[in-house]
Amino acid sequence: MVIDGDEDRRAAYAAKVKSIVAPISDLNVSLHSGTGWSAVWAAAKTAPVDFDSGSGGGALVWGEARDATGELQTAASIRMAWRDGAIAQWDGFYTAAAVQEAEHYLTVGADLLGIYPVYYWTDTNGVVLVATSPELFRAHPRFTPELNITGLVGILLSNGLVDGQTLWRNVRRLTPGRCLRVEGIGVWEEEAYQVPMELTAVDLPFAGHVEQLHASVKAAVKRHAPTGRPYGLLLSGGLDSRLLAGYLAEQNARIEPLTFGQSQDIEMRCARAVTTALGLKHHTTEVPAEAYAEAAQRLARWEVLAAGFNGVPEWAMHEAIGSLSDRVVAGHIFDGVIGGIHIGWAYDPGTGQMGFEKLLPTVLAWGFEPEVLKTLLVHDVHNIVDDVMARLQQEYEGVAESEHYRAWLFDLQHRQRFHVGSAIWPISFAAWPVMPFLDRDVMAVSAAMPSSSIADRRAQIALLVRQFPQLAQLPIDRNSYDILPLSPRFRDLLARSFNYRAQAIKKLVRAQLGKAKPERVYYRRLYDINSPGWLSVRQIAEPYRNQLPAVFLRDKVNTILPGVEEYVQVHNPVKDTSSVKTLLGMALCNRRLKTQ
Repeated sequence: MVIDGDEDRRAAYAAKVKSIVAPISDLNVSLHSGTGWSAVWAAAKTAPVDFDSGSGGGALVWGEARDATGELQTAASIRMAWRDGAIAQWDGFYTAAAVQEAEHYLTVGADLLGIYPVYYWTDTNGVVLVATSPELFRAHPRFTPELNITGLVGILLSNGLVDGQTLWRNVRRLTPGRCLRVEGIGVWEEEAYQVPMELTAVDLPFAGHVEQLHASVKAAVKRHAPTGRPYGLLLSGGLDSRLLAGYLAEQNARIEPLTFGQSQDIEMRCARAVTTALGLKHHTTEVPAEAYAEAAQRLARWEVLAAGFNGVPEWAMHEAIGSLSDRVVAGHIFDGVIGGIHIGWAYDPGTGQMGFEKLLPTVLAWGFEPEVLKTLLVHDVHNIVDDVMARLQQEYEGVAESEHYRAWLFDLQHRQRFHVGSAIWPISFAAWPVMPFLDRDVMAVSAAMPSSSIADRRAQIALLVRQFPQLAQLPIDRNSYDILPLSPRFRDLLARSFNYRAQAIKKLVRAQLGKAKPERVYYRRLYDINSPGWLSVRQIAEPYRNQLPAVFLRDKVNTILPGVEEYVQVHNPVKDTSSVKTLLGMALCNRRLKTQ
């Protein structure tokens, strides 16, 4: 979306954006304009997009914004809600914009946790650009894509954005729970939603917490995925998607699950058990290795490292997901909202306290440690590393006064939003993501519970065991070889003991024969930097290795960034190579910084 009083310049910009706005083929592209503004977008043919062009302005909504009763909001209703400067925010995965021409107002908002990406830039003289990707700003003659070193350092440290700072100077990402407001030449963010931070359920027993969670989740699934239409379901075989499958089946929703991997993979075995138990048609596929190179180009171009560079496979999944239905239910961030895994990261059993220092190693696990990063950068920017670390701590301490809420909200606004939630936007170009946990009631119910109930997914596990005991007795995916059911029977415990012994024997035999163990956790293969798919990504990035920004010490980077033919030895093929992948992405992104 563009606000620009120069009509000829705005029209030329909108026309240019229209020609480049679609990140994949076969999307509908639209352009609408009014006095001083234009809006351009690309969406799947069945995507929920609504436009209202009443007198004196216009409004758009991309996605399914729902009120507390589940009623879908139209562009006209959102325009009415935001009229005269009012602020409101809704449930679901969406973004919306409304213009009031006479008052020179623009309001832009997105889902509760900012999963839907919204970026903005202004020249401070009345030109305002708003988009789901900074890539579209490049087409405006007043914008020059210049490196933002502070944003770069934040990405390298945390594998996400810190304080809204992106890779490009003066381009910011909208903060979760806020709306973007434009009035004349003024541009600012305004609070629209805040998680209620009151432990109102602290006096209830644990069973009462599980009951409240059940009632909230059941109602949310019913509101966000009403019966009467088919849905795809991303089913990994883990806890989040299993719970969703249970609730959807309970309300007789028409669902067709999809699992990525091969038949012998851990995830496939677990997911297949769920679909068999629920009597569902099970779709399966893999991300082809030959699709990685093109997907990497898309990721570098459209996301500009906002969530690092692990998400290459997600940009190659659209065809498989789009074949299911025009809506797909996704359990992403479910564990972050009600699972409480973040609490254990912030807790120090030695001191009995929670705090940022204990949480920090987990925050930095997907990026570079500060002292390691300093060895890769010129001395002049070492102070920026320290400054970004201070900003991270300020963000942690600024979200709440209680350490419980600090750990929860910080995780939602960082790891869940970027590392997990970034997979959602690419999906939307194939089938619209339905996310029942982007919901104010679910957030409020989770916020009312003490750490003792939601830590380590305690309440979430109890919810599955209580509501869907049959599913709790099935093997469950934990991104590891441990698939012991949450409600194991004696035979399950006996089988695990036997399997441990069998695996030990197989390991000895393979060692004698010099054979490597076949990887049966698809999640590990998907992100293995030595896999054929990732080797193709390394090949297309290799020519730009020596064209990284001048802030890098290239000789030091070359000791970390592997050559195309070099085998990377790691313990965890996912986490341990995350920072290296970000450097690969930086090589591809820097090429776009230099190209006008």
